[in-house]
Amino acid sequence: MIELCGGLLFRDGKVLMFEEEEDKLSVPQTEGEHGELSADAAERISEELTGCECETYKYRGGLKATFEDGDETVVWQPFVVEAPEEAEPDGQWVDPEELDEDDVVEPLDQVLEDVADLA
Repeated sequence: MIELCGGLLFRDGKVLMFEEEEDKLSVPQTEGEHGELSADAAERISEELTGCECETYKYRGGLKATFEDGDETVVWQPFVVEAPEEAEPDGQWVDPEELDEDDVVEPLDQVLEDVADLA
């Protein structure tokens, strides 16, 4: 089993997303390093992608999702992460209500409506 930790960064009703694969968008997400807490992994990848100090704010267990990736079961652990207001990341701020499941990677396709409700 693989645990994938995701960072949800919101601003003005939009979520920060990055192009990940073949024109599909994703939030910052990564596998945790050995001994690293899931919240810390979500914070770390958010900091790497935004280029600024971030802080894990809240675990969103209701958005937790499981999917299959080849022979592996992947469990996605989502956290709301805060970044400084002045942060200007290379990603794009996207209104999640304007996306459909074909626009995003797994497991966001499963929880997109719930992410939109949080924005």
